[in-house]
Amino acid sequence: MNAYAPRDVGFLRLAVALALPAAVLLVEFVFWEFLRPYAWLLLCPAVFVAALVGGLWGGIGATLLGTALVAFYLAPVHIAPMFPTAAVWPPVFIFAATGVLFSVFAHRLREEERVSERLGGDRRHRQLFERARDGIVYLDRRGNYLDANPAYCALTGYSRAELLAMSAFQVIAPQEESRLRDFLAGCPVSPAQPSRWLLLARDGGTLHVEASTIREADGSLMAIVRDIGAQLNSEERLSQAGALNQAVLDSVTAQMAVIDREGIVVATNEAWREFSERHCADRGQLAGTDLGANLLDACRADHEGDNWIYTGILEVLHGRADQFRGECPCALPSGETLWFAMTVTPVALPAGGAVVSYHDISDIHHAKEAEHLALVQIKTLATRQLVFQEEERRALSRELHDHVGQDLAALELALDQADRHAGSAAKTQAAVWEARLIVKAIMDTTRDISRRLRPPLLDDLGLAAALRWHIDKLPRADTVGIHLQDGIGSARFRPDVELAAFRIAQEALSNALRHARAQEIHVHLDLDTTGLGLRVRDDGVGFAAEAALERARRLDSLGLLGMRERVATLGGRLRIESRPGAGTEISTLFFAPPTLQ
Repeated sequence: MNAYAPRDVGFLRLAVALALPAAVLLVEFVFWEFLRPYAWLLLCPAVFVAALVGGLWGGIGATLLGTALVAFYLAPVHIAPMFPTAAVWPPVFIFAATGVLFSVFAHRLREEERVSERLGGDRRHRQLFERARDGIVYLDRRGNYLDANPAYCALTGYSRAELLAMSAFQVIAPQEESRLRDFLAGCPVSPAQPSRWLLLARDGGTLHVEASTIREADGSLMAIVRDIGAQLNSEERLSQAGALNQAVLDSVTAQMAVIDREGIVVATNEAWREFSERHCADRGQLAGTDLGANLLDACRADHEGDNWIYTGILEVLHGRADQFRGECPCALPSGETLWFAMTVTPVALPAGGAVVSYHDISDIHHAKEAEHLALVQIKTLATRQLVFQEEERRALSRELHDHVGQDLAALELALDQADRHAGSAAKTQAAVWEARLIVKAIMDTTRDISRRLRPPLLDDLGLAAALRWHIDKLPRADTVGIHLQDGIGSARFRPDVELAAFRIAQEALSNALRHARAQEIHVHLDLDTTGLGLRVRDDGVGFAAEAALERARRLDSLGLLGMRERVATLGGRLRIESRPGAGTEISTLFFAPPTLQ
C-alpha cells in the first residue's frame, strides 16, 4: 500500500510547488550580494519545477506567489534602487505570463499523455475482454447488463444486444433472486470470494457457474463467470467414489487407515475408530489416531532399536519396499496387552501414501504362548521321565542282583547239598542236576537283564566298553556284521552324557536289527574339540525321515521321540538321514568336553 492516499498526495505536491518560490527568495536574500544579477534566472526555473511537481494549479499558484513576492517585497526594497520604477514592472508581468503559460502548457502535455495511456489501456482491456475464455459481464447497481463478452454470450445463449436490454434477474434462477439482490447491495470494492450461482440459459437449460466479482469506482459491478458444470460432475463422482471407498473400508473387520506420503492419516474405517474410542486413555491420545494426525509420530519409539515399525512404514512410503508386515503389541490403559498383525501396503497413486491395517491376533498369540508353555512342560516331564526311568532301571538292576540273584545262589547251594545227600539213586541225581541247570539259566538271564537295565560297565569302564559289551550280547550278532569304531578310547564324560549316548546307540541298534533288515551296521564314536560324537549307520531298507519325525511329534514313534528328548535335554544336536532303500544314519553331537582322558 502507498503511504498516502491519492488526495493526500495531491495536497503534498501543491504544497511543495508553492514552497519553491519562497525557498528561492529566501536563498536570494541570504546570498543577495552574489545572486543579485541572477534573481530572475533563479525564479523562472523554480516556477517551471513547481508546474511539473504541482500540476496546473501548482504552477499557477507558484507563479502568482512568486509575482506577489517580487512585486510587493523584492522590487520595492532591492530592485527599485538599481532600476527606474517603469523598467521594473514589465519584467514582472513577463515573468507572471511566462509562468502561467508554462503551467498550462505542461498540464496539457500531461493530460495528452494520460489520454494516450488510457486509450492504450482501454484497447488492451477490450482485446482481453473479447478474447477471454471465461465470461465477463458488467452490471449497474440495479443489475442491468452494461456489457458482455462473447464467452458469456456463448455460455448463456443470448446475443450481446439481447443481454444489454435485459437484467441479471432475467437470467438468474428464481430461487437465486433474493440472494442476487443482497449481493448487488453489499458487494465490496475489493475482489470478493468466488460464489456459485444457478443461471437460466436461453434454451431453458440450467447452468452452474462460479463468479468472481469486483465493484468498480463508478459503482458498476464486473463479474468473471465460469461454467463449473463439468467440475460439479467430477466432484459428484469423486464424492461417490469416496463414499464407495469408505464403505469398502468400513466393511473390513481389521482396523485400517490411509496415510499420505508424510504419514498424515487421511481416512480411517469404522473398526479403527471404534478401537480408538474404546481403548484410548484420553482425548489427547484419541486425537493422535484421528484424521489429520501423524501416524509416524505414534509409531516412533524412544529407543532407536525399537523403531522397526517406524522404519518399515517409511520404507514403504518412500518406495523402497513393496510391503511391510510385522507383529506388534499394544498396551491398553487397563493393563491388558493385545497383539496385532500389521500390514503396510503402498497406494499406487502419484501422490503416494499407504494403507495401514491391523488385524487382532491376540488369541493366536496367546494360543502360541500356551502351546510353547505346554511344549516346555512336556519336555520337562519327558526329561524327568527319563531320569525316573533310569533310576527305576538302576533300582531294578540292583534288586535283581542283590535279592533275586542272592536267592538263586542260595537255591543252587541247597541243590548241591541235596545232590550230595541224595545217595546214588540215578533218577534223583538226574532231577537235581536238571534243577541246577535251570537255576543256572535263570541266574544268567537275571544277570543279563540286570546288566541291560543298567550296564555296570558304563559306570565302571565308560561308554566304549559298555557299547562293546552290548554289541557282543545282541541277538543275531553272529549273522549281522556289527562294527564298532572306537575313537574315544578310555575317555570319560559326564554320567548323563554317557548314559544318553548309550541309550541312543542301544535304540538305533535295536531298530536296525528289528525293522531295517540290515546286513551291516557301523557304530562310530568320535571325540573332537566340540565334544562327543556318535554315529550309527546301517544298510537296511530305510524309511521316510520326515514322516517318521512327524509320527514322533504325534507320539506314534516313541523311539525317535526318546532320542530327540535325550539330546535336547543335554543341549546336543541330533540328525536323522534316511530314505526308502538307502539305509539309515543317526548321528548325535554332545557339546561336552571329556572329564577324563
